[in-house]
Amino acid sequence: MPPGPDPALLVPIAPVERASGTGPYAPPPVPGTFGPASMPSAVPAPVQGQRRSNSITTGLVAGVIGGMLGFALSNLQGDLPLDASKSDLNLYSAWWTALIGAGMAPVMAAWSSATSGASEQAVRRAGLGVVIGGAAGFAGGYLGQMLYTSMLEGADTYEELESTVLQARVLGWGLFGAFLGLGVGILFGPRRVFNGLVGGAIGGAAGGFVFQKISESATDDTGPQFWGIVAIGLAIGVAVGVMDRLLRQFWLQGLTGPLRGRELILFKLRTTIGSAAGCDIVIANDPEAHPTHAALEVQGQTMSVQPLGPVLVDGVPAVGQTVVRSGQVLTIGRSTFTVGQRAASSSAPFR
Repeated sequence: MPPGPDPALLVPIAPVERASGTGPYAPPPVPGTFGPASMPSAVPAPVQGQRRSNSITTGLVAGVIGGMLGFALSNLQGDLPLDASKSDLNLYSAWWTALIGAGMAPVMAAWSSATSGASEQAVRRAGLGVVIGGAAGFAGGYLGQMLYTSMLEGADTYEELESTVLQARVLGWGLFGAFLGLGVGILFGPRRVFNGLVGGAIGGAAGGFVFQKISESATDDTGPQFWGIVAIGLAIGVAVGVMDRLLRQFWLQGLTGPLRGRELILFKLRTTIGSAAGCDIVIANDPEAHPTHAALEVQGQTMSVQPLGPVLVDGVPAVGQTVVRSGQVLTIGRSTFTVGQRAASSSAPFR
């Protein structure tokens, strides 16, 4: 039989237990609730000092918690056999990153719903997140490992190998982040898909850089893996959140009600609001909110509200399709929201 590949080149993107070795090609270091109130008849004033939440802070917290869960699930996988082939290595890394994705994605997908009391929607999104995160992690890990191994094959010296490992890991985790961000974005709408793809790639690459730097100075495997995976989750969450903020065109800012203080970016041409779990924006724990209470529709640089229940615009009942502008206040059930819109000169077409 022909000889197998040089074992020194079979270095996984997923750090594994290191066998002792010598020579220039030895494996490198592993690397809310709210009080009762009647529907207001006038525009409420913002609550001073209220806690605010936007896509960046949400992405940061969800990314850290998702990274911790992803690390915990990744430990379910056994060690890579010492006689593993390249194909074995690709599959090993793919399953390893699939477990990480299955931990990160449901938290990122469901965090906003869970923390606003929309428990049924949170469970739905978390369930879909497990499937999407696992599939995205598998694809990203498999392709990332192929890229990683291919790049290391061109290194001739230990110094060159060390530099190439960093580059390969950054690119490999960038692929993982791109697939993960794209997958989670599908749950929210067309614009979130693009934001997730680009933000996920940037965040994954940044997290991979941190992962490698932590690994280079570590004396064991567990610590670097934990902090590295958490760094990747944090970086992906923040980067996607930044993309959401930079490219947002229309959004709502909660003034009163269960979504008070939250920024709700609209990622679809038609966004439904109500108490039902199937709505895009769920107003939970509000007895005056209809299952589907209103729909916001975007056409170019214009947004309008279609009332399916009682809706006030600046304290005036909306009758039929009503155009709403930046700064106006919508009252839906016991909740009020300020409408936000980017200046027309700096807005990209809403996709």
